[in-house]
Amino acid sequence: MITGKIVLYGNKTITGKNSFNGIKITHMLTLSTAATMTLDGGNVCLDFINSGYHQLETDEAERLHTYADFLLLARRLDLISASWHDDLLQLATQHPQKAAAVLSKARKIRTALYNLFTTRCDADPDGRRTGNLRVFNAALQDMWKQRKLTFEDGRYQSAWKHPKPHLEHPLLQLVLAAYSLLASRAQHDVKQCQGCLWLFLDQSKNHSRRWCDMQSCGSLVKSRRYYQRKKADGAAKQGRTGKAAK
Repeated sequence: MITGKIVLYGNKTITGKNSFNGIKITHMLTLSTAATMTLDGGNVCLDFINSGYHQLETDEAERLHTYADFLLLARRLDLISASWHDDLLQLATQHPQKAAAVLSKARKIRTALYNLFTTRCDADPDGRRTGNLRVFNAALQDMWKQRKLTFEDGRYQSAWKHPKPHLEHPLLQLVLAAYSLLASRAQHDVKQCQGCLWLFLDQSKNHSRRWCDMQSCGSLVKSRRYYQRKKADGAAKQGRTGKAAK
């Protein structure tokens, strides 16, 4: 039985087969959703990025099919309260085109963020980083327009200008979180899981984590290695047997 975070595009399932020592193993691959995907990123913007990609593959795998999906993920990430979730859901019902536009914008920013984090140490001969920075900086400008400085409880504080729910609010919060991470030293601690390829923030003491989650991805990687060793041992044994027969 294969468990963990194995995904495919859409809400479909597919049956796949592996072979281990000549025994066929059938398993079901199922896409996680905005409601069920694990939040192993260690930062809200990384969990947001992970909502759009395969685990085990680098291909895109959409989990935010509707604005309601986006709100559900935002609620799970504690970006909005339960009451705000309900208010925004009602607002999206009243203004479906505006909600769809926000969702499309969110997906575009998510792609740019994925590319910015995964190509941080790469050269940029084709200008991809420049293009992704342009997309994110435009979102950043929109976000800053919604911030203000206030004085409360004896100190100055940064706050949002609009106290009432509006459709872009969850996205603005994600942009702020992404900016805070990209502009900090913690940007160097963002890694790509060796098991599922999702992004995560390595907050371990010696910054040596290789998996977003040891129980799922760590076990999966170890199982793969065990399978590969057994397969190699079997091939070597068969080779020796073949030579002896000759």
